[in-house]
Amino acid sequence: MRTRYWAQLVKQAAGFEGKKDQEFIDACKYGHTNLVELGGMTWAGFLSGKNNPLYKSIDLVEKVLPDTAMNFYKGPRGLELWKIIADSGNVETAEELFNNTLVEEYGNEVNNWDLSQKVFWFILPILAFPVAPFVEKMTKEIKIVGDKKVPLIQEGEELPWSDILHLIDRGTINTPLNGEEIFLSSLLAVCDDTRKIYTLENTFSTFGPKLISYAFDRYKQGADLGFSATFIVAALGLIPLTKKVNNNSLQNIAKLLVEGLTLGAIDYEVPEVGADLTDYVRGRWL
Repeated sequence: MRTRYWAQLVKQAAGFEGKKDQEFIDACKYGHTNLVELGGMTWAGFLSGKNNPLYKSIDLVEKVLPDTAMNFYKGPRGLELWKIIADSGNVETAEELFNNTLVEEYGNEVNNWDLSQKVFWFILPILAFPVAPFVEKMTKEIKIVGDKKVPLIQEGEELPWSDILHLIDRGTINTPLNGEEIFLSSLLAVCDDTRKIYTLENTFSTFGPKLISYAFDRYKQGADLGFSATFIVAALGLIPLTKKVNNNSLQNIAKLLVEGLTLGAIDYEVPEVGADLTDYVRGRWL
């Protein structure tokens, strides 16, 4: 995936976007431009991903076609995708991107938060949708239990935030409102700090990846939710990050979050490697 992505962008930088791979390969072998300096490389293997380039080859290409090496060393848009999804899982890189994403959203105070707080507030912006239509839709969804299909939400089943709704109904909690709609993010935000991750995990466990796919569908329809390429890559980094701290609740949330992102968000936000990255994530983590 990494090599294919880099090679395709090299091909584009050389002016062969939309053209057959062989035209680019021939230009390197037989051309009269500076591309001839790249003629000794196995471009057919690079473009197909069958061969990986040596670092000296990447650096040579960089001299001929500047600003292409970053695509191999870092990833799309300069995000450190390759380090984060590497087999070893670069926790330091994942943590840096995760923290920087939070600082941009909430300011430097996040440096004093523990990982549970960070995970909660990182996810919260993508859950800023009205509760009522979400619950209505989820009552029509099904899940597989053994060999049977059953409703995702059983009749009479308590929702993960029912206790909060009861408190709101009695006026004990005044939650932020938007017109007459109560947003899921607002419900979760009014939980006591000691209950925030507990309720968030229950929400994820109840609805699974459908929670994220529902949020993403609203985002595509124009809702102001927090999806972005940076969010996607930072979310992927939560897998190695939560494994490092050995926190089962956070690991469960991270896994269900990433599983939900594979249902369209990755392909939409990082289209350069969308299909490959989705397949890779599903095969490695899910």
